[in-house]
Amino acid sequence: MAGRACAFRALLGLFLITLATPSLAASLVAQLDRAQSALGQSVILTVTATDLEGELDFSALQQDFEILDTGSSRSVRMTNDVTQATQTWQLSLMPMRTGTLTVPSFSLAGVVSQPLSLDVQEAAADAGQGLDFELLLALDKTQAFVQEQVILSAKVYQSRSILEGSLSDPEASGVVMQRLGNDKSYTEQRGDRQYQVIERKYALFPQESGEVTIGPLRLLATIRDDSRSGRSLFTPTRKIRVNSNTVTLTVDPRAASSSSSWWLPAQALSLTHDWSADPMQARVDEPITLTLQLSAKGLQGSQLPPIVPPELSQARIYPDQAEVRDQMLEDAVVSYRVEKWAIIPREAGDITLPPIRLEWFDTERQELRYATLPAQTLRVSGPANPAPAPPPDQTVPAPIAADLAPAAVTPPIATADSPAAPVENATSPWWRWLALVAMAGWMLTGLLWALRAHRARQPLRSPSSAPTPRASVSLNGVKAACATGDAASVSEALLA
Repeated sequence: MAGRACAFRALLGLFLITLATPSLAASLVAQLDRAQSALGQSVILTVTATDLEGELDFSALQQDFEILDTGSSRSVRMTNDVTQATQTWQLSLMPMRTGTLTVPSFSLAGVVSQPLSLDVQEAAADAGQGLDFELLLALDKTQAFVQEQVILSAKVYQSRSILEGSLSDPEASGVVMQRLGNDKSYTEQRGDRQYQVIERKYALFPQESGEVTIGPLRLLATIRDDSRSGRSLFTPTRKIRVNSNTVTLTVDPRAASSSSSWWLPAQALSLTHDWSADPMQARVDEPITLTLQLSAKGLQGSQLPPIVPPELSQARIYPDQAEVRDQMLEDAVVSYRVEKWAIIPREAGDITLPPIRLEWFDTERQELRYATLPAQTLRVSGPANPAPAPPPDQTVPAPIAADLAPAAVTPPIATADSPAAPVENATSPWWRWLALVAMAGWMLTGLLWALRAHRARQPLRSPSSAPTPRASVSLNGVKAACATGDAASVSEALLA
């Protein structure tokens, strides 16, 4: 029993020593999936590191190749009690030029790989000569006015299926571009080969005169790689890049015959209108809306001018915010500008809106044309809501202001049966009589004060004694003199 235990321990020790012992077969190997390729077709570079740890630096590849994709994997395998660790990098490379290109050597943990060579040839110029993929650009016109619409079409020709792909958008300085509609797919025969075509269109609007170069566009796609079929459980793929041709557009300045402040080169342009109610039955202070729609084919909505409402003394016009939109058709941009005016008449009668006239340039006929709207007339009747008349048997109350105002005094009218009221002489010296009365009162006050002082110096009489008749007569005389208003009589009465 003890012998078996010792044997087991010995075997276990040998196994652990084997695991701990590094392999002497460390290596770094690089290989390409093909030795020859065409410009625009990718190649697969595989680098395998055995029993090496670390990461590789692939920046040296960017001198002659574009790195499209990078992937890595790790695996551990045991063979005859020997453990082997493997790390694999796989890169999809797109050659950037023709000729003999060199894949440089790589170094990892002191182990260096061997450099590789790739022969890159020029791709065929015509799809009819056997090229599997091609990207062609074309313009519907090579000469146009500034801000005129030009259609650019990009066609992808493929004789093999594309599993996945992306197409770059065109770029050009001083040109506004908009993509039109959805991509179209159809079949086309070129030479002795049949191709599946995917077509995409763009609307170009050059903003400056001169020469404009557009392109190249780039198609980056993933296709099935039949050359590596059977080497993997999964479907092998390859990335390809196809560059298009370039096209040149000559842009002319606006037509010299145009005199408008707005330059409108279009295939078609129209101006329409609509009323919210019958303009022949308008009423004072009741709004009515006029809707104007300007539509153009071959122009963007931002190019359409605003329509300024006129100033009228007979009505007030309130413009609403304009509604601008674009519609992308398969072959053109159609734009719309809708403006609404709320018109409120101020007075009854006929109100005339002046005609509207817009200048535009017909790119089909190559001539100036005009979109017009004739003068519009509103026939306005009385107030929209007249005040209702009171019923015949109902008394209309007086205004509140009249109730609060004081009633006017009506002088009496003299008739033959009634004597006329005496009229006071406005020039009578009434102030003189007032002065005399005041003087008499002052003198009477002084006299009474003197009499009181005289009585104070005389001996007191009994209450039963009656006043002397002279004093009573004198006081009565003063009162009578004051009543007559004669100053001389008052003086005599006071001295009596």
